[in-house]
Amino acid sequence: MSSFPYDPNVATLVEAKDWLRDRVDKGATCPCCNRKAKVYRRKINSGMAWVLIRIYRLTLLGRVVGAGWVHIHDIFEGYGQKHRDWSTLRHWGLIEGYKRGRDPKRLGAGYWRVTKEGKLFAGGLSRVPLYLRVYDNRVLGPSRETVSVQEALGSAFDYDELMRA
Repeated sequence: MSSFPYDPNVATLVEAKDWLRDRVDKGATCPCCNRKAKVYRRKINSGMAWVLIRIYRLTLLGRVVGAGWVHIHDIFEGYGQKHRDWSTLRHWGLIEGYKRGRDPKRLGAGYWRVTKEGKLFAGGLSRVPLYLRVYDNRVLGPSRETVSVQEALGSAFDYDELMRA
C-alpha cells in the first residue's frame, strides 16, 4: 500500500477520494479516517449453500416462527456452527435478517428467513452471480459468471441428500 502523497492537513477531499478510488481494489488506508478501505470479491461457497438449504428445509418442515423466521440456534442445531460467512448470503438477496418493528411478534436478533430468490436458488430453479464486489458491507456489483446451488455445493455435499434429510 502506498502512502497518501499530499499533506493531509491541506489536501482537499476530492484529492483524497481520487487517490483512494485508484487503490481501493487492492486496499489502502483512507487518508481522511485512517481506516482500511478495500473492495472484497465475495464468492458463494459450499458452506453458504449448505446453510441456505438448511434454512430452506426448516421452512419447508414448518420449523419457523411467524412469517418464516428461523433462529440461528435452530439452523445449526446438531451441526455446530462450522460455517462462518453464511450471513453474507444477504448480499445476494437470498436471505434476510429480522429487523425490529417488522413483525408483530416482536422477535429479537438472530432470526433469518429465506427470500423468494433464495427459495428459487435453494430449490435448484435459478442461478446467482458467483462473485459480488463488496465495499463497506455494500454491494458494488455482481460478476457475469453465475452459479447454481449444486455448483456452489461442489463435491463437499450431495444436493439430493441435503434436500431429503
